[in-house]
Amino acid sequence: MKVIKLTLLHHEDVVSLFGDDIKKYYFIIEDLIRFDYSAENFNVFGEYENNKLNSILLNNFDNLTYYSKTNRNVEIYRDIINGLEFKKISGPSHLVEKFIPFIDINNDTLSYLGYVDQVCKKRNHSSLSIKFIGTVAELGYYYDLLKLTEEYQTIPEKEVYINNFKNTINKNNRTAYLSVDGVMVSAASTAIENEKSAIVIGVITNPKFRNNGYGSDVLIHLFETLLEEGKFPYLFYNNSIARKVYKNLGVKEVCKWRVIGVNEY
Repeated sequence: MKVIKLTLLHHEDVVSLFGDDIKKYYFIIEDLIRFDYSAENFNVFGEYENNKLNSILLNNFDNLTYYSKTNRNVEIYRDIINGLEFKKISGPSHLVEKFIPFIDINNDTLSYLGYVDQVCKKRNHSSLSIKFIGTVAELGYYYDLLKLTEEYQTIPEKEVYINNFKNTINKNNRTAYLSVDGVMVSAASTAIENEKSAIVIGVITNPKFRNNGYGSDVLIHLFETLLEEGKFPYLFYNNSIARKVYKNLGVKEVCKWRVIGVNEY
């Protein structure tokens, strides 16, 4: 066995490594392509045995991600890890846990990874139009919606928030939203859209309008839009209610996804 630093020349080997699982992890594959397998603070290492790639370790800025389709001994990566800078390790839980003996854990979070290749439900309120944020005014309404939810109470003041994000409108991400009587009540966003993948984040609904199917409608529209463009939506979630909703919409669960924060390495 040996570990080498991978380049674009090894891309076919990486695709073969994922095999039938590739649809579940396009967001990882496309990160490799986007950064040409090598950039500042971006490195990819692969474990070969008998000229076959058996696992990869991706050092994506402050994060490490490990993937193998079979049960491999990760001890071979130990010296490499000691020479890398990272703040967390993420990936399928059963794979990430292999690295626990080599790291100093600060925090440990478990969620689920899911993706969509077909929407399984129709919209509840087809008469209500769903739009994508395209103006500064809409960004302001979105800010107001965020501030109504508990998890976004710490975002910056409105003017600062808008100034920070107004130049990112329609650039490699988007936010779909639904309004009722002129009030934005539900929204969902994408992050880091690539040719075949998009991470879906920020699924929120005004607390006064919950349990009416508005959030599901926004997700259905966003999923369908992405799929029509040839992009698989991916979601990370740990809320049991959201998990049930996502499954009903057609989200296929891939694995338990673990993120381990590490002390200064």
